[in-house]
Amino acid sequence: MLRGAGLVQGAVALTGVLLVCLFAFSSERAALVRDMLAAAARMLSVYLPYAAVALIAFAVRLLPSVDFRSATSVFVFGPMTALRPIVALAGVIYGILPATRTQTSFLAVIVLALLFAVQGVLDRAAARESDATLPVALSPAID
Repeated sequence: MLRGAGLVQGAVALTGVLLVCLFAFSSERAALVRDMLAAAARMLSVYLPYAAVALIAFAVRLLPSVDFRSATSVFVFGPMTALRPIVALAGVIYGILPATRTQTSFLAVIVLALLFAVQGVLDRAAARESDATLPVALSPAID
């Protein structure tokens, strides 16, 4: 868990440095701010409904019923996990299509790439850890 938090903080720090550089070298900072805010608002119109569904599902899991918890895992969290990369990509595309500044599109694509990179690293680490905890009889055959 700490490894994941560290990776995410590194990605956020890199994004912050990139954002500072984009503003430092921009000749029209006010236009860049307006463009980035417009893109962010459009991205939120994709991400907020997804987040709302997750929050509602978490609220349902507070009910003292194994059936409700199982149902949210199967019918909400499973499909939403599969849809997460598509939602991330859709939000960025919807956000930057009308963007007028190249810096806005560049930053959004970099953030998306960092998101996918962190997710890939964490997925591989989780797979290694789960393989290490499997009993020898259940481990995949290694030639």
